[in-house]
Amino acid sequence: MGKPTYLQKGQEPIFGAGVLKTNGACWARQRKDSVDGAKGGVAAVDVDADIRSFSFDVISRACFGDDHSRGREIFLRLRALSGFMSEPSVIFTIPSLRYLPTAKNRRIWRLTQEIRSLILEIARGRRAAMGDSPGPDFLGSIIDNSGDQPRPDDFVVDNCKNIYFAGHETTAVTATWCLMLLAAHPEWQDRARAEVLDVCGGAAGAADPDFDMISRMKTVGMVVQETLRLFPPSSFVVRETFRDIRLGQLLAPKGTYLFVPVSTMHHDAASWGPTVDRFDPDRFKNGVAAACKNPQAAFMPFGLGARTCLGQNLAIVEVKTLLAVILARFAIALSPDYRHSPAFRLIIEPEFGLRLHIRRIDGTATHGGFVKSNDGLVS
Repeated sequence: MGKPTYLQKGQEPIFGAGVLKTNGACWARQRKDSVDGAKGGVAAVDVDADIRSFSFDVISRACFGDDHSRGREIFLRLRALSGFMSEPSVIFTIPSLRYLPTAKNRRIWRLTQEIRSLILEIARGRRAAMGDSPGPDFLGSIIDNSGDQPRPDDFVVDNCKNIYFAGHETTAVTATWCLMLLAAHPEWQDRARAEVLDVCGGAAGAADPDFDMISRMKTVGMVVQETLRLFPPSSFVVRETFRDIRLGQLLAPKGTYLFVPVSTMHHDAASWGPTVDRFDPDRFKNGVAAACKNPQAAFMPFGLGARTCLGQNLAIVEVKTLLAVILARFAIALSPDYRHSPAFRLIIEPEFGLRLHIRRIDGTATHGGFVKSNDGLVS
């Protein structure tokens, strides 16, 4: 016997094909994974959605404070909008094509309007509730500064969208690549876990990491930096010249577009040495300045120059915190189903997601009996 078909169909929006309503082999596989995970066995988990949800929660609380739960609808629409804008990459899109009433453009226009309405609804509620003191979060800050803008509503909407995308998608994909690399290199996973347990006080009574603990996690920080080198969130840094300028012997007239391929710079053997294609966080043990030649030009995961990402410190702290919490509790290994295919879209992300085998540990285990994975998963 199994769960009734009419309930599966009627309750599909809530439960989908999850363990509560599915039947047969699909149910047996999910049930086994759930039980094995609870007993300390190995569970196979697609981690992308969970990491994205965590990152969403962080940036939503930073943006909207007490209104963060209302931001989920904004998040879902921004995620859908990001997907449309990535096909093809927005970097190489012909700008005038966005005005054609194609099916894709109509969906983009509809999503854009829905996002705008949701953000303004939250902003109006905040203004009505708080009066002249709109709150200490990001939304409160931009409301405070919107009064002097020529188009206040656009100022609020556009900055909320910017912080959502810049602070959510890039952080989530960096955390995903970190887990992939640690799963593929258990010796570094063990080193990072040992540091986390040492800083947080041991697994049995390990404390949740605070800001001071995170700042002391040098090895975890090196792992994050090396991940950002191998898999930078952005494919390109793009600039336009607003006047005629000279770059060395090159004359760049006004209106010239300059494309800096970030991943290419991060894999330049002349700057990084013969181990450039190897996952080696030790290269950052003395900081970015000592990791390569010309670090200002060769390492730019958050952009470069005056337009360097203003949220990079939040992103680093967020990723280190997530890694610390996971490593203190679980050992991870790549699933045989994992297909390594970095996709160059608005951000560089795993085309087929990240599936891991996860084992709960007691804090004394290293990589939990997992075998060492292929070292070649960095190119």
